[in-house]
Amino acid sequence: MEMEKRRQAGMLKEKKIEQERMLEERKLKQERVLKEREMEWKESPANKLKLWGDALRNAVSRMPVEPMDIVSWF
Repeated sequence: MEMEKRRQAGMLKEKKIEQERMLEERKLKQERVLKEREMEWKESPANKLKLWGDALRNAVSRMPVEPMDIVSWF
């Protein structure tokens, strides 16, 4: 009877360890997938175009409406 309880406890412990290992593997797989998607996005032409567009938008000032200010804008 005591041996049976120990055997069952050992099996439960092994099962718990196996479940934790599987959860860790899933977590690592999800992290890899997310990193791959992030790298794909960083290298995509759409992202690069947005990045350069934002940089230009913040670097170039708007053309003034007043005729006298246009000279200094150029």
